[in-house]
Amino acid sequence: MMRIFLKKYYLLAFSIFLMLNSYKIYSQNISLLTDYLGNVEVFDNGKFKQIEYKPLRSYQVGNNAIAYEDNAGNFKIYYNDFVRNVGVFVDDYACSNGLIAFSYRKVFKVFDDGDIKLLSLSALNYYVGTNIIVWYDNAESKVKAYYQKKIYDLDDALMNDTITPIYGANNIAAYFDSRDYLNIFYNEDIYPVELSERVSDIKAGKNLIAFIDENNSSFQTFYYGELTEVENFKPISYKTGDNFIAYIDANGYFKVFRDFNVATLDINTPSFFEIKNNIMVFGVQNYFKAYIGDKLFTLETILPEQYIVNNNVCAYIDQRGALKYFNGEKTETVSYEKIKKFELTGNILKFSYGINSESLYWNGKIYNND
Repeated sequence: MMRIFLKKYYLLAFSIFLMLNSYKIYSQNISLLTDYLGNVEVFDNGKFKQIEYKPLRSYQVGNNAIAYEDNAGNFKIYYNDFVRNVGVFVDDYACSNGLIAFSYRKVFKVFDDGDIKLLSLSALNYYVGTNIIVWYDNAESKVKAYYQKKIYDLDDALMNDTITPIYGANNIAAYFDSRDYLNIFYNEDIYPVELSERVSDIKAGKNLIAFIDENNSSFQTFYYGELTEVENFKPISYKTGDNFIAYIDANGYFKVFRDFNVATLDINTPSFFEIKNNIMVFGVQNYFKAYIGDKLFTLETILPEQYIVNNNVCAYIDQRGALKYFNGEKTETVSYEKIKKFELTGNILKFSYGINSESLYWNGKIYNND
């Protein structure tokens, strides 16, 4: 039987209010370049700033910060025009679009909006999202969450001898508690959903958790706080993004669930589809298409061999070898050079070609490392 947690339209208004007033607004225009001498420069909204004199051991770029290990292994974070020395070493770190989590000898900390906070003295199996972190605290035998600068106890797992799997996205997480129930942590509340044996194929997206209800083989989602049936049959496959789900239904039709409604994108089964944040790209009958903000775009009539999606943009190499960039509204040709490698950091396209040549493409302009 379906549980209704809050009235649909009240909840949508409430969720929009939360997104506008509680979530941070993140820059999406930072990246890194290494010049011919090995100097490392940050590109931040059109300006360069040198931060290191030697190549980095590793780095991860979020929408508002860059976490990295310098050439000597020191862990540092670039944020708000400054580099902060965080620690001599780290065993592991994860940079999301809003938070940076890192650990050394299982001591687990978070960097949030310029502040560092201790989360656990012994953390295992953690998930890091834009606004949320969920982990298993081995020292206290509890499942915990960090959200809006607060720590929450989600479950006392002392009687459970296994570490619970965690399914998370931007601002939501699902986990199995010590009673073997699927629980969802959302907007500072915990919602028990169903016994673990009755759910399968769990996936998370912003403001949603989707799963298969094994009782009747239906396709369900916890969406903006409400449990909703998407289809009464299992999909062939599905993926989640920011506030929407894309799936191939039992008949092979390609559909999206968004704003509590289902729409058919194509009656033909796509050869592939991929979602990252707000954008989805897919291939149907050799057409390369993009879906963003409930709008559909045809990018190419021949499928590209390589592509990357992030936030609300897509970069790809077309059939002639040209590097192209789709900014969510139109497609632009960036380079006709033979590209060795390309990546998206935020909304910035970074690409390399020739001998030690690196460039960035942002706001219609190319920036080089010379």
